[in-house]
Amino acid sequence: MDPIRITIGELLEEVASRFPENEALVDISKNVRLTYKEFLNRVNQLAKGFLKLGLKKGDHLALWSPNRWEWIVTQFAAAKIGVVLISVDTNYQLQQLEYLLRQSDSRALVMTEGLKGSEYVEIIHRLLPEIQGASPGPLNSSALPELKHLILISDRRLDGMLNWSEVLEMGREVPDKVLAEQQRFCHDEDVITLLYTSGTTGTPKGVMSMHFGIINTSLASAEIQKLTEKDRLCLSVPLSHMFGCICITLTGVSKGATLVIPSETFDPRKVLEAIQKERCTAIYGSPSAFIAMMEDPQYRTFHLKSLRTGIMGGAQCP
Repeated sequence: MDPIRITIGELLEEVASRFPENEALVDISKNVRLTYKEFLNRVNQLAKGFLKLGLKKGDHLALWSPNRWEWIVTQFAAAKIGVVLISVDTNYQLQQLEYLLRQSDSRALVMTEGLKGSEYVEIIHRLLPEIQGASPGPLNSSALPELKHLILISDRRLDGMLNWSEVLEMGREVPDKVLAEQQRFCHDEDVITLLYTSGTTGTPKGVMSMHFGIINTSLASAEIQKLTEKDRLCLSVPLSHMFGCICITLTGVSKGATLVIPSETFDPRKVLEAIQKERCTAIYGSPSAFIAMMEDPQYRTFHLKSLRTGIMGGAQCP
């Protein structure tokens, strides 16, 4: 297979033009279903919202959230305008988050309230106490001088933060031609993700990837799995890891397949239910995840015949 030279934004547009009515994204826990046409429209609108905020090609955007449909829209919206994605591990504590935001020179942080409650918000309040009582708008923090925007994926409004839905709405004020102009500045050899290592052998290191590299790796993976627009990929690994946001998400999108999110965090029963209900054809995870599903007391009652492929990684398979 010869490598292709396009950007992630161009890839999404090409796929959406071929399969506009195909389901792109199904978030079961949030009851959201988007076709490729709808997905592209949301991506474009959020990208324009980011432009309205003043984000531009080369800026760094950190994303701190469990698995939700907004994660994937944010990922592609950033790529559309050449903003570099920094994914934040969902289990990060204050010192880890502060290190990553400072070391990566992140200009914006898109986040949820938390993994189990509002613990992410509590960490941000300890890191940036000045936002409490502040109006939404550009930050001016001595602790993190590069960080200018906090964007919250939530129905609640919190001091010092814009809501994700507000930024999406802001995109309506920006003409499509402005987005098109920004896209023209993007090149397949631009760095588009800065994903950090786990830090088990020292401080985490940011690994830079270009459009060219991650698109062609994803396409090769899709070819090996024989993925087509008829496939439905069960996305049960964290989007904050490369396995989730590149090896599954980008690979699936490259072929016009459907991404199915069973739940915000891994839940064996919900994964099994998603495979059965959505007739998923591919499943991904570590050996421990597969074992957890097979150890579910009701495992043998689920109809999983739709599955035909997937990837097991992260450890040796027993």
